[in-house]
Amino acid sequence: MKFKNYEQIDYLIVFIVLIAFMGSPSVNAKSRDYLLQCQGGGQMTVNIKYNKWVYIRFAKTKYPAGKKRPAAGECAWIDRPVSSREPSYIYYESSKNPIWSSLQISMKRKYNPRVNWYRTPINTYIQKIFNKKTFFVHVKSGVSREGIAVLKIVRFGP
Repeated sequence: MKFKNYEQIDYLIVFIVLIAFMGSPSVNAKSRDYLLQCQGGGQMTVNIKYNKWVYIRFAKTKYPAGKKRPAAGECAWIDRPVSSREPSYIYYESSKNPIWSSLQISMKRKYNPRVNWYRTPINTYIQKIFNKKTFFVHVKSGVSREGIAVLKIVRFGP
């Protein structure tokens, strides 16, 4: 291809740059959230820090949740298993409300703390974990306030 002048080359460069930007996602674009299905119980753990940050550690399944329901303590994407490169922590940060009002642990009953929960969405899910129930959360990759790679809860439910 021969160019008659530099103006044609300038137009070609601008055209190529525009196509490149249109084809790639914008740096400022919001990342998409994904549906995660989990089964409470098993080895799933809940760690509440400063009464505002909740970390839920789960095991990764070998199958997508759409094919086989996760076992106790496991989570999976609907269409595929959670990969080894993806975090195994679900994270929730309550910016306004504390998670509980009081915590009472009885030494008479082994592993049966009594918690007075505030009515917040995350508390419903913590109860599902303790009661070995299935739950769904929409998450996206992120980093917690402590610098841990996590799947941040964007919204609750399927």
